[in-house]
Amino acid sequence: MAAHEQVKVAVVIDPIPNVIPCSSSLTAEELCILLCKKYSIPPLTRTLFALRIKGTEYFLKDNSKVLSSSRDYELRIRFKVPRLSLLITLDVTTYDYYFQQARNDVNENNIPEIKYPEHKQELLGLGIADMMRAILEEKLQLNDVVRNYKKYIPKVIVRRHGPFPKKHAYDCLPQLCSAGHNVNYVKNLYLQQLYGLAPNYLAEEYKDVIWQNGSELIPVKVVVAPFHPHQSGIRIFNTLKRDVSRRGTPLFLKFRSEDQLSSFISVCDGYYRLMVKWTFNLSKDDETPSLKDLHRIKCHGPVGGAFSYRKLEEKRSKKHGCYILRQCQDDYNVYYLDVCSKNSATETYKLEFKGDGYVFNKEKYFSIERLVSCHQNPEGRIYLNECIPPSEYDKSQLLLCGEPVKKGVRIDQAELQEILKDNRSSEKVGSENITATYKALWKLDETKKILVAFKTLQRDKANDYLKVTLGTDGFLLASVLQEFIELASRWACVSSGAIVRLYGVTLSSPTALVLEYLPHGPFDHYLRDNEDRIKPIHLKKVAASLARALWDLSEAGVVHGDIRCRRLLLAAHQADRILVKLSGPTLRRYTPQDVHWIPVEFFMDMNLAKRSVTADIWAFATTLWEVFSYGQSPTDTNP
Repeated sequence: MAAHEQVKVAVVIDPIPNVIPCSSSLTAEELCILLCKKYSIPPLTRTLFALRIKGTEYFLKDNSKVLSSSRDYELRIRFKVPRLSLLITLDVTTYDYYFQQARNDVNENNIPEIKYPEHKQELLGLGIADMMRAILEEKLQLNDVVRNYKKYIPKVIVRRHGPFPKKHAYDCLPQLCSAGHNVNYVKNLYLQQLYGLAPNYLAEEYKDVIWQNGSELIPVKVVVAPFHPHQSGIRIFNTLKRDVSRRGTPLFLKFRSEDQLSSFISVCDGYYRLMVKWTFNLSKDDETPSLKDLHRIKCHGPVGGAFSYRKLEEKRSKKHGCYILRQCQDDYNVYYLDVCSKNSATETYKLEFKGDGYVFNKEKYFSIERLVSCHQNPEGRIYLNECIPPSEYDKSQLLLCGEPVKKGVRIDQAELQEILKDNRSSEKVGSENITATYKALWKLDETKKILVAFKTLQRDKANDYLKVTLGTDGFLLASVLQEFIELASRWACVSSGAIVRLYGVTLSSPTALVLEYLPHGPFDHYLRDNEDRIKPIHLKKVAASLARALWDLSEAGVVHGDIRCRRLLLAAHQADRILVKLSGPTLRRYTPQDVHWIPVEFFMDMNLAKRSVTADIWAFATTLWEVFSYGQSPTDTNP
C-alpha cells in the first residue's frame, strides 16, 4: 500500500502542482532529483534545491523520508549564489527558476526585509521591471501586459493603490522597451535591486530556540545568513536582540521540534558543502545519500573536464593508468572516465548507468569495480590502474556559493596615484571604444620596479555609454563605471597562466585595473609582421594556450565575450618557445564587424553573446582560423 501513497510538490515555474506516487523509502533528495530531471535542472546546480514543507519555513534533510512528514511540499532554491553572473553562466534554466522564485516571493510579500510603505517605490519599480521582462521573454504586446498588470505588480501595491500602477506602467514602459535591453539584462537588474533591498534574501531564522547557558535556559533566535553584509554566518540573539554568539565556544541549543532541528542541520550542512567542502557532510547521522554513493565508487561530482584534467596532471603527472571517474554536468546517470594513456595524453570515455549496470564501450558491467577489473592490462587501449578519488580539499566549480578567491597583489589608491604621477606622459599601448591602456612603472619598494599596464575609462567617451535602467522612481541613470567594476570582479575570479594577470583595482577616481604588462603587443600584428619566423609548431602551442585559457575561464564560471586574435598578447618568442596570454573580458560593444566571431543564433541581439559559453566556443574556432592564417582577419576575405 505504501507504494501507492502520494505527495504533492509545488514548483514555481509550473502552475499545476506535481502529484507523485512514493514508496516508503523515497528520500527528499531522490524526490528533488526526480523533479530536477523533469524541469531540466542539471546535476551541476541541483544541489541548490531542497524541499520545503508547505506552510512552514522548514526544509527536509536530504536523507529524510518524504512520507514521514507532511505530504505537501515546495521545490525551492534554498542556497543563495552570491554571484548572479556565475549562476547564469552555469545554467540558464536554474537562473530562470531563481528569478521566478524571487519574483513570486516579492509579489506575495514573503520577504521580511521589504516593507510597505517604506519600500513602495522600489516595489513598484520591481513590478514595472517584471512587466518589461514579460514583454521581452513571452513576446507579449505592451497593451496586453499593462491590461493584466495585477499579474506583475506586487499584491500590496495593487491592494493599496488601485489602478495607479497601471497608469504608471503606460507612462514608463514605452521608453524602457525602446532602450534595446535583452531579457537577461532586465532579470539581472531586477535581482540586483532585490539584493539591494533585501541583502539577507534566503537567510533562515529559527525562533523560540532554547540556549542552555549553564543552568540558565534563555530563549534565542538563530539566524543563518552567510552573505549578510555586516554579520555573515550563524548569529544567535536573545530576546533583547543582543548578539550572544561566542566564537570557538560550544553552544547548547534546544529546538522546539524535530522539523526545526532537521532544517537547521541541513542548511548548515548545505552551505558548508557549497562553500567549503563539497564532499563532506557535517553530521555523520545525516549523510547525503548521493554523496555516500559517490564515495563508495570513488567518483567525483559533476566537476567538469577541465578540473579533472588538471587534477590528473597535478597529482600524478598524467601517469599511465591513472584515472578519474566523475559525474556528467548535464545529464543524470551519465559518468565520464578521464584516463591517462601511455603518451601522457588524457582520454575521456562515457559510461551510463542503465537499470542494473553500467554501459561502457557497448559492454555492460554490473558494477564499477567489475569494469575496472576488466581493464587491468597495461598494454590494452584502456588501462585502469589507479583511481584518483575525490578529496574534501578539492576546489572546483561545485562550490557554487563560495566567494571567488582573488589572487594577486592588492593596490591601493595612493599607490595608483604614484603610478599615474610618475607616468603623466605614459605610452598608450591599447584602446577600445571606452577604455584606454597605458604602460607604467610600478615601484614595489626602493629597489624593485616592474612594468605594468593600467586600463582606465576614457572619460570623454564614457558619457556616450550611459544606460537608462529601471530604478526606484522608474528610472535610474547608471554610468558605465558600474559595468567596469563588474568586469574587474569577473576577471579577479580567474587564476590562469594562460590569461593576463590582474594585479588589482582601485575604485575611487581614477578607476583603473592594474595588469600584467606583455611587451610584444597583439598577436595578430606580430603574426603579420613575422610570418617567416613563426613555424606551425608555434601556432599549435598558441592554440593549446588559448584552449587552456578557455578551460580556466569555464572553471571559474566566466564568459569572456571577446575572444579574438588581437586579444592574444605575446609575452615571448624564442626559437621553439612561444608564449601568449589572453587578455581579460572587456566593455567593448559589438558591431557588425563581429559577425564572424558570433554564432548565427545571436545575430538578432549580439549582446546576448556576452553571456554565452556557446559564443565563446564559436569565437575560439574563428580565432584559431586567424592564428593559422597568420593574423589574417575573416573580414578581409569575407566582409
